[in-house]
Order: sequence, then structure tokens, then C-alpha cells
Amino acid sequence: MAPPSVARRATVALAVLGSFYVTTATLALALLPLPVLAVMYMRPVRVFMLLLIAAGCWITAYGLITGLLGVRPPRFEEPGVRLGRGDAPSLFAMIEELAQRAGIAPPHDVYVSAMPDLFVTETGGGFLGGKSRRVLCVGAPYLAVFSVSELRAVLAHELGHYVGGDTKLTGVLAYTEGAFRSVLASTERNALREGTTHWAIDVGGWIASVVGEGLVKVFARVYLGLTRPMSRRQELAADALSAALAGRDAAIRALEQAHVMGPLYEVYLANEVKPAIDDGVMPTDLLDGFARCNAALARYGRVAELSRAVQEDRTDPFDTHPALVDRVAALSTLPAGSPPIVDARAVTLLDGAFQLDRWLVDATLSSVVRADQPPVARMTWAEAHASVLPARVHERARETAARLFASMPGARTMTEMLAAVIAAYDAGKTYDVVAGLEPELHAAPPHVRAQIVPKLAGVVVLSLFEGALLERGAVLEDSLGEPSRVFRFGDETVRAGLIAIDAMNSDVARGELLRLSAKLAHASA
Repeated sequence: MAPPSVARRATVALAVLGSFYVTTATLALALLPLPVLAVMYMRPVRVFMLLLIAAGCWITAYGLITGLLGVRPPRFEEPGVRLGRGDAPSLFAMIEELAQRAGIAPPHDVYVSAMPDLFVTETGGGFLGGKSRRVLCVGAPYLAVFSVSELRAVLAHELGHYVGGDTKLTGVLAYTEGAFRSVLASTERNALREGTTHWAIDVGGWIASVVGEGLVKVFARVYLGLTRPMSRRQELAADALSAALAGRDAAIRALEQAHVMGPLYEVYLANEVKPAIDDGVMPTDLLDGFARCNAALARYGRVAELSRAVQEDRTDPFDTHPALVDRVAALSTLPAGSPPIVDARAVTLLDGAFQLDRWLVDATLSSVVRADQPPVARMTWAEAHASVLPARVHERARETAARLFASMPGARTMTEMLAAVIAAYDAGKTYDVVAGLEPELHAAPPHVRAQIVPKLAGVVVLSLFEGALLERGAVLEDSLGEPSRVFRFGDETVRAGLIAIDAMNSDVARGELLRLSAKLAHASA
């Protein structure tokens, strides 16, 4: 499929941008004299109405003009670490070979990012972009999960955007969208309202926001309606080049991998890495941990569930990319090409001085850690699960038990406190236990309490349950990708979270919790 004409796309974007500027500026200028005309022709003069007209017209005009003047050209920010040829000779050789076959020069700069990124762009600079540099960026998570043939396919796709001239429009498109955002922000954020509560200023600010939002919505809808179909054609054209240079089947596999593994890596960061950092641990084997996390998610059907959701997604008229099903359907009509003889992991192409794992740890830590966070220890996931993370779990359980001790002074250990809390729940004192930890519940409406109390009750039991397991010698196992932390207690594997939370609503889980609580009570500390 041939990409849409660059000239046509540029013409459309510039026409919409020019029309937006002319319309917005004309409206702003037309609003400025209206209050003066109202004073001249209003008989009798009504102060209330004059204030309303003046505020509505001048505040709106001020917001529109400052919005137009506040647009700034987008500036390129490095998405990660820039590689040199010595960092990854095989990767550069592949990029250059694909560029030569595509009939274009290779990108000036190649970056590796810490997130699941795949894109090409231009840096801009100079008169009409005369000093612009072409940039290719590949996310570290994709280097870990792609095969060499799949990476070839995505690289060929990205180079296809250079072939189609798509990146030449980066500045124009970004400036157009920036103009929309600037006017919208300027009319919503009214500087005149700061420090005042005068009704005329409030009404004028409201009118400005309505006018600004209305203008942006109209022009953005026209702009997106004209440019998004062309953007989707660009993607299909780049897919076709990917199939021609790297093979149809590899292109399809790479698309399917990218649509699933990208979201999964973000889940991994949010659910596993970020909590570990909050507990004072920075895992040094991030990519190996991601693989183990995916394996666990696959066992529970989460990967298949996400794959089905991606396959069922459909293209929206305002999407920049066609849905996966449409892209695969288009690729399926192309010749298959020759499969690779040997297909190693893509990370093997980083065969130079660049140390991906070490850099990824530093990049992830710098993007996640808080400014006020204490120093973080670096260790493998296995080391964290063996030492630091159990200590943090045990510490939080001790804090919960200490806060409950005043109402349950007979419970001297976490095992005894767990049994006392379960007994209190069975006696209908769930609210008393939870409210003792969260006194603000007393002020909450009844319907809010009905929703929150069972959840908090489950959290209390979970904390004490995990603390009691560790107190009685249980071992925290590798829990990456698991729905809750996994403990080895004697000859049993205990998924404490599933049991404790479900015990609030399930008789089966409650029975299991009671059985294990009794077993803990008879175990030696």
C-alpha cells in the first residue's frame, strides 16, 4: 500500500492550523470593542449588564490571544541512551542493511529507552528543519522479548516512515496540536481570577472556557477527521515494507508481541518493580524478572486474556494506528517471504560495550524513585525475596498488630493477634476492629462504610496472616506475576492474599484461613 502524499498531509495540517489562527484571532479582535459599543449605545446604562459584557468579552479575548501567542515549537528530548556503533555493532549493521534495502539513509541517532517504545522522529532545528536529525528509538523491554527476526520486522516498519516522509511532518503536526492545547489551557486558566471572587470575573472566565473549548473541539474534530485516516494509511504502508524486508510472518508476530508485551511491561513496573522500590529494593535483573512475571501471568491466563482483548479491539475513526486485527488482515494478503534459518533473541544484537541490564536499572530507578526516598539497595529479585521483602512484610504486620494491641491486649504474637481478629470478626465486631485502625470511618456515610469496611478488614487479616506465616518460619518465595505473595509453610504453598481477601466473602476461603490459623498456632516459632 502506498503512503499518502506528504505534500497533501502537510497542506491539510497547515490549512487547518491557518484557519484556526485566523478564526481565533478574528473572534478575539471582534470581542475587544463590544463593551465600548455597549457603553455608547446602551440607554439607559445598566452597570450590571456592562460588567457582564466587559468581563465576558475582554477575558475571552485575552485568553484567546495569549493562547495563540503562547504556542511553542516542540523541542526534542532524548528518550533514553544514545548508542554508538561500538555499543552494538550487530544492531547497527542490521539497521544499515535494512535502510539500504529500503533505499534510504540510516537514522542519524539510535536510542534505547527504558519503556516499551518503538518510534522514529526528527529532532528539528535550523531553518525549516535544515539541521534536523532522524532518530530511531527501541525500548529495552522489546529487545528482551523480540526475536531477531521480529526486531528486523519492527525496525523495517519504522524505517518505512522515513520512506514515506512521515517524520518530515512531525514539527507541523506537533505545532498544530500544540496550538489547540495552548488556547484550551489559556482560556481555562484565567490569570485575572487569581486572588478575586468577583462574580463578573468568574462569569467572564466561564465564558472564556466555553468559547475556547468550543473552538478547539470544532477545529480538532476537523483536523483529526482529515489527518487520522492518512496516519492509518502510513502505518499500513510501513507494515507492507516490513513484510517485504523482514518477512510477512515475522511482521505479524512482531505486531502481536508489541501489542501484548508493551502493556505487560507497564503492569510489571506498576505491580512489581515500583512496590519493591518503595520497600527499599531496586531489582538488578529487571528483564529476567519480567520474563518470570510473564510466565506466571500466562499460567493464570492473564496473557491469553490480554491477547484476546487486543484481537477484539476495533479501529476508531480518530485512532492514529489501525487496530491489530486490521493490520494483520492487510499483512495476510502479502507474500510470506523466507523464514529465518536461525532466530536468536534480539538482545544478542547488543554485542558491544553497552550493558543493557545495568543501564536499565539506573534509568528505571531515576524515573521512579521519589526525591525524599531513603537510599535503595540493589540486588536480584531472588535476594530481595530472601531477605529484604520478608523483613518489610514482617515490619508492616508488626505495626498493624501494635495498633490493635490496646483493644486486644491478650494477643502477644502476630499468630495470636490473627486468631483474635478472626474471632472478633466472627463475633460481629468487624467494624470495631477496622475503625480502631481508621478512626475517620466514624464520619463516613453508612453506604461508604458498607463498601470500605470489608475491604479494610481483608487488608488487616492479610497483613497479620503474612506476618504470622513469617513468624512461624514460612519462607517468602518468588512471587513475580502471582496474584498475591507466595509462602512456603512446611509442605504447603500458601497464597496468603487470595485466602485473606476472599475470606471476607467466601466460606471456602474462610475455612482455609481458619485451618491455617490453627496450624500456625500449633507451629513452633
